[in-house]
Amino acid sequence: MQASFLPTMPEDMVALARQALARQALTPMRLHWYTCPNGHPCTIGECGQPMETSKCVDCGAVIGGQNHAPVQGFQHLHFQEDQTQPGHILGDPRNRDNPDMMDTKSLSSVPFTTLRMLTHMSMLLGFCQHPQAISAIIKPPVADPAAFLFEHLDKDLKHLIRSLGKGTDDTICAVHLLISSLLEPQQQQRWTVPYDNRLSTKQARNDWDAEMSNAVITPQLKNLERRLKEVNNFIRSDSRISANPVMTLVFGDPKHFLASLHPNSLIHCSAVWSCRQKVSLLNLKHIVEQNDGKDTLPVLWRFLNREAEIRLVKHLPDILTLQKNLVKKFQNTSELTFDTIEEFLEKQKAGSLKAWYTKHIKTFLTTWNQLRVSLATNGEIKIPADFCQKDLDLNSDFKVLLPRRQGPGLCSTALVSYLIAVHNDLIYCVDKHTGEETSFKVSPADLTELHVIHYELERDVMPLVLSNTQYSIQKGQETLHEYDLPKIQQQIISRFLLGKPLLTLNGIPTLMNRHERNYEIIFKDVKGKVKQESLQNLTLASIAGELQSYSEVCEALSTLEVALGFLAMTGGDPHMQLSHYLEEVLQMGSQVAQHILKTLSMCCLKHCVALWQLLASLKSENMLRLKRDPFVGISDDYKKALGEDEHRLLTAFFSVCNADTFLLEMHEFMVLVLKTPDATDTYKPDWGLKETLMPYMDRKDLDIPQDVEELFPEQICLCHYVEAWKFIVTFKQERAQRQ
Repeated sequence: MQASFLPTMPEDMVALARQALARQALTPMRLHWYTCPNGHPCTIGECGQPMETSKCVDCGAVIGGQNHAPVQGFQHLHFQEDQTQPGHILGDPRNRDNPDMMDTKSLSSVPFTTLRMLTHMSMLLGFCQHPQAISAIIKPPVADPAAFLFEHLDKDLKHLIRSLGKGTDDTICAVHLLISSLLEPQQQQRWTVPYDNRLSTKQARNDWDAEMSNAVITPQLKNLERRLKEVNNFIRSDSRISANPVMTLVFGDPKHFLASLHPNSLIHCSAVWSCRQKVSLLNLKHIVEQNDGKDTLPVLWRFLNREAEIRLVKHLPDILTLQKNLVKKFQNTSELTFDTIEEFLEKQKAGSLKAWYTKHIKTFLTTWNQLRVSLATNGEIKIPADFCQKDLDLNSDFKVLLPRRQGPGLCSTALVSYLIAVHNDLIYCVDKHTGEETSFKVSPADLTELHVIHYELERDVMPLVLSNTQYSIQKGQETLHEYDLPKIQQQIISRFLLGKPLLTLNGIPTLMNRHERNYEIIFKDVKGKVKQESLQNLTLASIAGELQSYSEVCEALSTLEVALGFLAMTGGDPHMQLSHYLEEVLQMGSQVAQHILKTLSMCCLKHCVALWQLLASLKSENMLRLKRDPFVGISDDYKKALGEDEHRLLTAFFSVCNADTFLLEMHEFMVLVLKTPDATDTYKPDWGLKETLMPYMDRKDLDIPQDVEELFPEQICLCHYVEAWKFIVTFKQERAQRQ
């Protein structure tokens, strides 16, 4: 059984989502996965190489490409193999303290929990006879398997009590009734598991779970109330129990020991004074499931199944406000001066500001702690398991609050993305139910409290349920209540869901340091707001001559990148001098050396992109001169040494051709495209350098120098890219010194 996939055990949700999408495709075997520059998944069919450009449906970023050459940031998405493990893999029972976030794998909570309880019972029974065999299937191993299984059984019982809305006695009786029905001979003859009895695959296990739930457990639940009543009456009629004075007082007829009571009164019976079944959403959910509500009441069914997550959507505006504030505060900060959230709060000197941060951070932490298990298994953004292992508190790493696309900050981004998905899921469900399509969309940048699903459980939802509950009483019987389920659904739609917009992912705050920015996208935004032009060769030479040292080049480049970030958002006058923009508009005059400002004054805002290209290349050239590697992040597949033939061909070409523009484009392609982690999947090292770089220049509407198009050696491949650039730069520097 060590290789068996035990019932109800969790599975790899990312692999499951991938399989589901593949099944929806017309040609699943020819579906190739990519991600947009912001990490959102998309697919390409046929050959799997991009032939046209489009926009990401999630964030609007440019995706695709031309002639098998993808645009910057459009990368292959590598899926790991299905990580679902066999055996018992629930881990520490304390991790199950939040049953609302339990993944029931599309099964109803009562059958699912019952099935898990039966699994633990079977394991405990097996441990009594074969302790080593049962111990071997528990992962990770535990010191005391019996105590471990008892703790899980205790969790199962508590979850089942909540799901059924019953007391402990009734819940245990319900389990006994189910086990009894399984042992009936006719039941065994009527139902046979048509699957691999060793559950040797995940699919076999999932099919078995579904069959047990639908064919065995759910039918028993339909008559549960009647059968529990029969059991309780049977227990009360047992002479060994009914003679007990307490039982007589609680369950007996009062007229037998209180002669003064009116003999025909409806209220003078023990059932009237017994505790009524508690009205709760879990109990309501169970009743909806018993009435096939998934098909007849889809919105109510979806609401009840995800209510524990839906109630947290109201925190989305506050979390976004916190993110925007932190992004603004730390956008250009190179290093943090504190480690924990507590240290950050202590550094806030103003009392009102500290109180504001404390309130919003606690909202973030509370929401994260309730959703972290769901984020680890069901979230669209895959978060490293280490980040979801334990709750966050004020002693946690401050970086988890900073919305990033990697590292601890991925927690913040994933949380917002998940809350948006929860909100949209219910809005889509309402649209499908009403037959109307919501065209109103709001981005996170414009989100307010009015746009999201917002309610208080005890203040808003429970009174709504109670107002649609009818009570009835019969003499000698308990108080009965019936729910008007269609009306409850309609009021939930009209009060909490109707009129709410869909939320887009475009506009989620993201903190990016300058070295992490996607400059191809920034350049596109700049060009859309400020028309760009190339720099004259004389100006290029003058700037290069003014910036003699590595530190000067770095300072000029850093200053320019700040300006580019603002221009991408706000635009500016193309003819304004760059130095004037820095001093007067950005108020950076005191932060930049006068020599650097004077050099940058040779350019206007319309030259910023061309200037970045030059300064980035000069930085790499200076690093090369200082015996430092400027291309640390580039794959070794592009760093193959040049052979004698390649040396000869490049020397011959640059001896007769200048091609300075082409050399700058070579460098830009290297630092913007080949430096990405998955570049080798998109740009094969055996591709020709010229045939790869020319389409890149075409996409930028640049004229390709005729000398390059006709004479550049086609034998130079991408595998020689880095060494070819280094050789060319060294060759040109040596030639300049000789002149």
